[in-house]
Amino acid sequence: MKDDNAGLIIFDLDNTLVDKNAVFEKAQKKMIEIVKGSKVTKKDMEILRKMDLILIKKKKSHLYPFEILALSLWLYYDENLDVKKSIQKSLDIFQGTSERTEEIEEAIELAEKAAGEHNNIVENTPAPLFRGVKKVLQTLKKRGYILVLVSESNHSLQKKTLETYNLQQYFDDFKLCDQKGQCFFEIKRKFDPKFYGNEFKVVVIGDGIERDIKPGNEIGAITIWKPGDFNPGTPSPGMNQPDYSIRDVESLLTILP
Repeated sequence: MKDDNAGLIIFDLDNTLVDKNAVFEKAQKKMIEIVKGSKVTKKDMEILRKMDLILIKKKKSHLYPFEILALSLWLYYDENLDVKKSIQKSLDIFQGTSERTEEIEEAIELAEKAAGEHNNIVENTPAPLFRGVKKVLQTLKKRGYILVLVSESNHSLQKKTLETYNLQQYFDDFKLCDQKGQCFFEIKRKFDPKFYGNEFKVVVIGDGIERDIKPGNEIGAITIWKPGDFNPGTPSPGMNQPDYSIRDVESLLTILP
């Protein structure tokens, strides 16, 4: 094995290197506009984000069927149900355990249209790179780091992002992860530190405490938290505590010599 590697860096992609939140926000506004039929307000976005977080936990995925979210919004606005009841009724309707009236059938058509517009934006809008990303990746490669990119999104979405900015040239590996904890263990095992010497370090960089920092700490990595705008979490003692917190990617160059 080569002995000139400074370490292994596992990068999260969305909201760490690229601003995926900006794309989702554009898509979510379009969804609300179609369902509500009027101008989107700040409160509308707060309601949608609250619903989205609940559905992510229920479905155990960030990419669940978004017509469920759209129908939940319709039930909130048109039937004046609260957030939790709107979500539960939407889930029941799509699972076939709730009666489908003519009005509900029309609402489902509207929800499917809104979800379709939402998905079209998400799938066809490459997330913008954060400032300094390419410079940082180039510099870390020159410093001898092995770079691995991970994502919880689907392959076609991330392929488009990688190709748009030609990011694949900087990375030694790229993995799609359903569960980042298992994913991080597999990456560490593939690039086993014992083959590279005592100075070899393993680093995890991501925007989410639960999704990135906790599993990073569990594999004994140095963890660097770059909080995003969407559900970054809150540090707390133990596995949810990052070793470093940064506001921008460029700050990595002062942490990783």
